[in-house]
Amino acid sequence: MHVYDREADDNSVLLIVSALEERASAVGVGDGRSVADINEDYPRQDQVFECIYPNPTLADVEAAKRYAFPRRRLVPVEVETNGSLAPDADDLQ
Repeated sequence: MHVYDREADDNSVLLIVSALEERASAVGVGDGRSVADINEDYPRQDQVFECIYPNPTLADVEAAKRYAFPRRRLVPVEVETNGSLAPDADDLQ
């Protein structure tokens, strides 16, 4: 699924590659803080999604750097038939 980051200024599209079982308060970001700690405006119990920035030259999605986001920070988008992106009316489930 393609999504936008609500807090990004550039409307970059991300691709969700994983939905984690742990909540934002339990997912570490590698510097001793959790996803919830660096996303204080979102619920600490939000589900966490790992996303990548799609790159057409990337042969292996598993090799891409992953970024963890709380669910409510992401806005789903649909890929339209002409290849453009449009905000999805439904929120992430």
